[in-house]
Amino acid sequence: MYLTWKRWLLLSFGLMSVWSAWAQPACERYELLKPKRGSQIADRQPELQWGGEANSSYRVQVAVVLPEGRVLESIDTVVTGTRWRLGAPVSVLTSAVKVIVSRNCSSYSVQDLHAQGPHFVIQATDQCTLRPQSIRQGADALHWIAPANSDKFVVQIFSMTQAADGVTTTQRLGGYEVVGISWKFPADLQAQLRRPGMADRSWVATVQARCGALLSHPQALVLDVSLV
Repeated sequence: MYLTWKRWLLLSFGLMSVWSAWAQPACERYELLKPKRGSQIADRQPELQWGGEANSSYRVQVAVVLPEGRVLESIDTVVTGTRWRLGAPVSVLTSAVKVIVSRNCSSYSVQDLHAQGPHFVIQATDQCTLRPQSIRQGADALHWIAPANSDKFVVQIFSMTQAADGVTTTQRLGGYEVVGISWKFPADLQAQLRRPGMADRSWVATVQARCGALLSHPQALVLDVSLV
């Protein structure tokens, strides 16, 4: 049986496709050895380690995801060796980290990364935490115990009133950035707190510690208007 020119071309292209598929290196994925899957760590700039050959190149895809599901940071890079560290500390206290480490897997997309479950969780709240009940009220100021890494504090004042139908209305009266471990009530706030009938409302102060880019969870204190 003689091959026609058309059949010969088709056979040639078929053989080339088979050869290309055979010659292409197999796609390989690597499980992280550190941090372990399902672990919770405090290091906001963790080092990732995986098995493999130390002199080979690997594709590392990382997504840092906030608790509400928003992606804070997405990284896609190629590294030589079996370890790699985030370029900068994660800028939030709590996040989940998704990871794909692969070799010869160019087809993996951002969607493939986001479809993964979190490999580990970063929980760094202890690095910038105002302890419960560490805030107290003086006659004209708030005082608190500062975390070791703090450099500033954010104070907010809220007023809450309850209507006859039980509905509570909350009003934010102001926010203040403070250096130090105390904050004196501004004169206009003191005057407002001393007005007749103000004791019928609930007045709440919240304080958050700022540690560089980190902001702690707020601690709240119900103000005693009679002390002002």
